[in-house]
Amino acid sequence: MERQKSRILQDCIYVRQDYSAKTAMQFASKITVRKQARNEEVTANAKSVLSVLGACIKSGDEIEVICEGSDETSALAEMIRIIEDGLGE
Repeated sequence: MERQKSRILQDCIYVRQDYSAKTAMQFASKITVRKQARNEEVTANAKSVLSVLGACIKSGDEIEVICEGSDETSALAEMIRIIEDGLGE
């Protein structure tokens, strides 16, 4: 299992979440996004736009991307890259 934290720099809107989900779907690994929200931990399936939108991830949030599977190293590297590049903005 590979994991890394990153900070969301862009506002959370549908187009950007769709971009991240399409990127995540290119990998065989299970890709989960996790953030701490108030007193609870929120997780989302990065391959599902609705799951990520439901997590209410917004600009300034620190998230953890967790990749588990045969291509986890490359999946993590690409997910962190697109997040840090502004999710296609």
